Amino acid sequence: MATEIVMPKLGATMEEGMIVSWMANEGDLIEEGDPIAEIQTDKIVLEVEAETTGYLLKTLYEPGTTVNVHEVIAYMGNKNEPVEIPNTVVSETQAPQPGTENGAKPRKTPAANKLAKDHNISLSFIQGTGPNNRIQRKDVEEYLKQESSSITPLAKKIAEDLQVSPNEIIGTGHNGKITKQDVLATTQAPTIIKEEVKPNVTKTPLKGMRKVIAERMAESYYTAPHVTLSVEINMSECVALRKQLIPIIEKETGHRLSYNDLMIKAVAHTLSKNKSLNISLQKDEIYQYEDINVGFAVALDEGLVVPVIKNADKIGLSGIVNSSKQLVSNIKSGKLHPEYFEQGTFTISNLGMYAVDTFNPIINQPQSAILGVGRIVEKPVVRNGEVVINPTMQLSLSFDHRIIDGAPAAQFLTDLKDYLENPMKMLV
Repeated sequence: MATEIVMPKLGATMEEGMIVSWMANEGDLIEEGDPIAEIQTDKIVLEVEAETTGYLLKTLYEPGTTVNVHEVIAYMGNKNEPVEIPNTVVSETQAPQPGTENGAKPRKTPAANKLAKDHNISLSFIQGTGPNNRIQRKDVEEYLKQESSSITPLAKKIAEDLQVSPNEIIGTGHNGKITKQDVLATTQAPTIIKEEVKPNVTKTPLKGMRKVIAERMAESYYTAPHVTLSVEINMSECVALRKQLIPIIEKETGHRLSYNDLMIKAVAHTLSKNKSLNISLQKDEIYQYEDINVGFAVALDEGLVVPVIKNADKIGLSGIVNSSKQLVSNIKSGKLHPEYFEQGTFTISNLGMYAVDTFNPIINQPQSAILGVGRIVEKPVVRNGEVVINPTMQLSLSFDHRIIDGAPAAQFLTDLKDYLENPMKMLV
């Protein structure tokens, strides 16, 4: 009997995934462990590997199709084995609509049903906010309010920021409504370049990991009001401490202590004293996290990924060095396991290895804050009434002003500055 290949659940919050590409053709022999397909989650693109050896008998969806987790996407089995596709396998166009369950009629209140009939609209287009996703009268009223305009409020705001006229955009939403994606697509479209002016232009489709990053960054930038605070750090004590600890840590772990390791330790320690920044906003609810899981940006050829060191405030410096080096090694060798990127509560983006002094990082949602780290440079500063040369570093904290106010963000930076300028405090 043919074996079902299902859309894997690659994380606790994953509800659906998109098939980016099939890495084998129907009829191909696939060995156990060979990649079958590329799957795009809301964070990253990963390969689905075969759990057994067999022939790829049937693929059920075209690349670009979004499929719910645990839904059958393909079948494997013996060569030329017949495949019986159950009626429960539905195409993308038959997928359940908002407010429905397994394609059934939407759950709705009588008042919502009457209002929808009065305005001759289908409840299948409305997402219910009541118990068990039941559609309520207020959901229909909100839908009617949005439908009264040919462009969604968020799309209108983005169009204004990008100085794009809605009259030049073709809407792909219901009844031709212009959505956020329609506006952003105008900025992602390749520039038309006359061949005689620039004949040597290479055009690359926006897809895979790069597309995921583009969508997530645009969503973060246009949904979370970013405020950025900056501070200058005197790194004299940190530089001296690192020089002292390098041989000790290297002997203990086999790895060299980096400034990024010290930054992870300092941020985790600071978050333990400033838990008002260890939060996120999800569907009108504020999540306060007890665990402090620090992510740090790692550059790959395809784009940035953010592996996470869990409970970073509870492990020593040697543990952070081991964890960070092992994560980076695995990722750069192509091992992009979902658990590496899950449950992050705060992110560090370190550009200290480049000629960058300061920058405004974009929040890695659903987190609510991110720290940008610049390079260490020697500069003249005044200490005790005298001009001296000290190694200094600029930090930039971007935070979501919807749920984090300026005062707690400033307190976080103040405490972080204190720990970096007096690093023995965070090692005690």
